Amino acid sequence: MSFMDPIALLNAQNGNGYTNGVPNGMIASVSYFTSRGIRVMFSIGGASWSDRFVSALNQNAAQFAKNAAMTAKKYDVGMEIDVEVDSSSYASQLGTFVDTYRTLIPYDSSANASSSTMLTIDMGSGTDYLATIASPARGWVSSNKLNWANAMVSDSPWNDINEATSSWQQHLSAGLPANRLVVSQYGSNTCSSYNSGGILQETVQWVQGKGVRGIAFWAAGSGGGEFVSNCRGIQQGSQALLK
Repeated sequence: MSFMDPIALLNAQNGNGYTNGVPNGMIASVSYFTSRGIRVMFSIGGASWSDRFVSALNQNAAQFAKNAAMTAKKYDVGMEIDVEVDSSSYASQLGTFVDTYRTLIPYDSSANASSSTMLTIDMGSGTDYLATIASPARGWVSSNKLNWANAMVSDSPWNDINEATSSWQQHLSAGLPANRLVVSQYGSNTCSSYNSGGILQETVQWVQGKGVRGIAFWAAGSGGGEFVSNCRGIQQGSQALLK
């Protein structure tokens, strides 16, 4: 679920739609998914709030992480780091965030692990964008501080599967283990085509061939603008292709 405001989380804000820094709408939605056996993650930041993420890190990275960990435990959700600022200026503070979180909630990849043990990070679709995150992210994954890393979508939907895989392959070539990488497709203005296979089928074939952890769909069913609300293509295509 997205997104949590990093400053609101740091300050454990109450009121104006927040409870201890968490949007009330996100809190209310957790049980809908967990009651259906679906694990939930809260995403912190996002493109619009990335500067606020950096600000929260600079103010008090350890407290920021403590509040994130307390939230994860309270609602039994994982946490996704989504800070889209390509700069090394906050790398040390982000490391403090990751280390502090793991001190409070140790890494656990077992089948029965609590959802709160899941900690992930978003990277660029390839290694060129957010390059300052890609390198430490690989290290955190390899040292079991992060469960996996996500290769986000590009600025616009892929024209073909080769364009997509050339970006995803950059992460594998740089040393990220395939089974700790999640790749992303648009869940918006292209999702209605997924029920007929096409690029989704090709993505599944590439993921299975490489042993990649999985596929994420960005902004699925968000509605409005370029997005297609209640898109059935993802569900239909996934049911047909993911056995």
